[in-house]
Amino acid sequence: MAGGCLSLSPQNNSPASAPGYPLNSHRGNVMLIKKHDKSRIVELEDGSLWRIWPGDLALTLSWLPTTDLRVSTVADEFCSHALIDQADGSRVRVIEASKDWPVEQVQRFMKKG
Repeated sequence: MAGGCLSLSPQNNSPASAPGYPLNSHRGNVMLIKKHDKSRIVELEDGSLWRIWPGDLALTLSWLPTTDLRVSTVADEFCSHALIDQADGSRVRVIEASKDWPVEQVQRFMKKG
């Protein structure tokens, strides 16, 4: 993926397994969407909130409340995780919703179009 998260780490270290994030044990770290009213923010059923990389917003247009997403850590300078659609394998780059994307990185991406 250009202009953001490039590789997934070999481990699926989900925040769902971290303290403060309940683990939906019967489904592992695959979760449903709880809320996706604002296109750039998604809330998963475990209560975690994620800010979507601007270049990946189009990939979220087909998401439904029944879409199974896996949270996976990624090795990248600007993003921390990816949400992986279990039906088609597509990956959306994200950071915690409480954080903002670095302005210069977003501007460079938008110029490349």
